[in-house]
Amino acid sequence: MSLFGRSQRGQALALFTIALAAITLGAAVVVDGGYGFAQRRNAQNAADFAAMAGTRIVGISLTGTPIGTGTASNVENAVRAALTANDATLVSAQYVDEAGGVTGNLVGATSIPSGTFGVVVEARVDWQPFLLGTIGVTDWLATATATAKTDGTETGNGVVPVGISSDAYEALPDCPTDDFDACVSERVGSLTTGHLNGPGQFGWLSFGLTSGGGKCDWAYSLGMDEGGSEVNQPFLDYQLGPPPQSFNCCDPIDDPREGPDLIHGLTGNTWGDLSEYIDNRMVVWTPIWDTIQDTGANAAYHIVGFGAIAFTGSGDGVHAKNLEGIAVRGLCKSGEEITGDPSDPNDDQSYCTGPGDSFTIGVTGEVKLVH
Repeated sequence: MSLFGRSQRGQALALFTIALAAITLGAAVVVDGGYGFAQRRNAQNAADFAAMAGTRIVGISLTGTPIGTGTASNVENAVRAALTANDATLVSAQYVDEAGGVTGNLVGATSIPSGTFGVVVEARVDWQPFLLGTIGVTDWLATATATAKTDGTETGNGVVPVGISSDAYEALPDCPTDDFDACVSERVGSLTTGHLNGPGQFGWLSFGLTSGGGKCDWAYSLGMDEGGSEVNQPFLDYQLGPPPQSFNCCDPIDDPREGPDLIHGLTGNTWGDLSEYIDNRMVVWTPIWDTIQDTGANAAYHIVGFGAIAFTGSGDGVHAKNLEGIAVRGLCKSGEEITGDPSDPNDDQSYCTGPGDSFTIGVTGEVKLVH
């Protein structure tokens, strides 16, 4: 055989080897790539199920039903069980708030952080490729992330500069937090009495204190910070927010370490924009008063407690004296409840010695994926 013939056979063998490698690689891309895509889908499914399983327990913690089951350990157990059932492993898991921001790590947590509405989970699926192993790829993985949240809205953050008389507050209809939206649509009461609280007073308050004998200098009444205590429209707008600005108002009433339980009235102003509170049914804390000391620019409201309310209307849209809303009762901090005489059917007094913490309304336990 000639040298030329042997050379042709060698070239053919080399070309065949290259072609076989190319075919194998192509097949590997098709087979293992397709399988990898399927595993990516499996990882996503696992993350979805795990996030929803954990969030279901978060929903239980918000509704309180069944009692004792809405715990951090049950959240973690639910997440891990869902991943195991879908042949996936946990990469990370965190609690999230209403807006999707992280409120804390889930793994090993001893309690569910305040303001938590859901769970975000990153899941991982590992597998061995079929054909890529021939070129040294022996392990492959896919990860996916999912976020799920339960319904409800965190509210009750801050104190608004609206003074509600004790008589008006006690007469308000109230709505439970677990049926809030439907209740608000049906029950509305008058927050204000329809007339001026006192000469020059429209129901607005001026938070903050001044030192050196100013008109708001009441020995740091109710624990308010120094500053503010202005009487003008821009300051009213600033206080209303949202969020409301209250100069750290307020410590509980009757605290012997503080001065008299007084908040200065904001006179000469007839209107403040409450539309965002009304449109979004935001529950806020309001000071409740029984008497007004002095008049005009020197007027001060004597505060007897604090109540959670939701504004539902602003009356004529001109005066604070025509506000409408409902009460959300039973939200006082432990030991800060003020209740009336149970033997007197006409004594409906029910509010708090100080503003309560934020709370959640509109929770049904429904879970939705939001990734």
